[in-house]
Amino acid sequence: MADTTTQEYLKNRVKENFSKHVETYDNNAGIQKLAADKMIASLEPWLDIIPPGPILEIGCGTGFITEHLLQLFPQKEIYVTDISGDMVKFCEQKMDKKGLLSDRVKFDVLDGENVRDAGKYAFIISGFTVQWFKDAMFGGYSMIDALKPGGLLLFSFPGDHSFSQWKMMCQDLEIPYTGNTLPDEERLVVQLSMKPVFVDSFSEYVPERYESVTDFFRKMKRIGAGTPTNDKQLTNSQMKRLIAYWEDKYPDVVEVDYQLVYVAVKKND
Repeated sequence: MADTTTQEYLKNRVKENFSKHVETYDNNAGIQKLAADKMIASLEPWLDIIPPGPILEIGCGTGFITEHLLQLFPQKEIYVTDISGDMVKFCEQKMDKKGLLSDRVKFDVLDGENVRDAGKYAFIISGFTVQWFKDAMFGGYSMIDALKPGGLLLFSFPGDHSFSQWKMMCQDLEIPYTGNTLPDEERLVVQLSMKPVFVDSFSEYVPERYESVTDFFRKMKRIGAGTPTNDKQLTNSQMKRLIAYWEDKYPDVVEVDYQLVYVAVKKND
């Protein structure tokens, strides 16, 4: 397959996997919920400088960020989007049950890596989405281009220093680490800074505890995050060795570190 065809195939797999797990997402996405709450909290110093105009949410999922947006911006026109139509439908129904919908809120399917409305949005926000872009830099450029002059882009993602325990276990066993490649915070900030913008970022390391290694991998699948975007794969024998070794090394609790990265981009006036 040509590279473009391969990328479209992977994108469709990601979309299908998230759609398939929409009903189990909320109960298994603790890190995503935490990152959404923290990103909204980090928005406070920017609130007074967001220009007039509509808001775009990219990758709404089941609505962790959406709910905050509808409460924070009661007068703004808000576009709530996701690449998965099932996620969009679920999010809309969830917000409806909470009594948060109005004519100013629009729901739609959108590939957030290719936003085409140049100069339209006063504020774009995206939680845990850019790691699924085929190229985080060009996806970031697309979002920046869609901002109005003076507009704000705020997004989060798991950084490439996530899953250190998983990586260490694979290194000890001399087997491939099969986790997806994640964006590098410093590199992405430098790349985005090539645009006419001001960029700020910070990251934190958050441990997540699981009942077992199997529980960790199972929960990844239950939020659709188990979709591989590379061709690395363990044999059944290697997977059994990994689980047995990891649980033998840490019999009481399985802990996995996430590097949560938050980026704010202010477009020049």
